[in-house]
Amino acid sequence: MQDVTDRMVPKVHPVTRAVGEDDPMELYARPVSGDPDAMLRCFVQEYAWMGWDAEQILGLFHDPCYPALNGLLYAYGPSAIRSRITSILAQTGVFRFEGYVREDPVPENDEHDLVELGMPASWRGSNSQSSMASGAERPEGAPHA
Repeated sequence: MQDVTDRMVPKVHPVTRAVGEDDPMELYARPVSGDPDAMLRCFVQEYAWMGWDAEQILGLFHDPCYPALNGLLYAYGPSAIRSRITSILAQTGVFRFEGYVREDPVPENDEHDLVELGMPASWRGSNSQSSMASGAERPEGAPHA
């Protein structure tokens, strides 16, 4: 039988340990196979749904923090990317919304703030299953089983 200490490793805090090449917490941008047009469409739609317009989305293609978008910009060229973004936004639109903060809350009717919750006594009895199945003693408006 193997000794338990053979399976032990030293406890090291993640902040103090060295980063390995296969570290699961380290982010790496790697090329993957797929349809670049589908990726471009999905990306543009996603940001349009967050309210970004064409110029804001186009700016991301020039940002070095987005290597996949830089690759698309390099592959298609700036004018083709701008044209595709404009075309996608013409089909899907850009989600826009406005928010308002109401300074003075509207007074509410306090009569309806609290509702008493309870169960009719006939539902709590030992034969509640049989009375529910037969519909006997069901209060008006109670849901049917």
